Amino acid sequence: MKIFVVMPALNEEKTIGDLILRVPSYCDVIVVNDGSMDRSRSYARAAGDERKLQGKGGVDIINHSTPRGVGKCFSDGVELALRKGAD
Repeated sequence: MKIFVVMPALNEEKTIGDLILRVPSYCDVIVVNDGSMDRSRSYARAAGDERKLQGKGGVDIINHSTPRGVGKCFSDGVELALRKGAD
């Protein structure tokens, strides 16, 4: 069974890294960066690298160049999860 957590993010540099690291090791994470103007993307990438070092599931990041809303974030995240074999 392959489980994914989809996380929409808009200017979440203060929380995104900690949230990613709290996801259980049996889950993969898909962060949908919805046009953030802060360092959300780089913090998410750093947390993904840390998860790899800890032997946890992977982290994929989808970047929207401009905000498209939470619905589009979930849609894009679920689409990627299905392509990657989500159950």
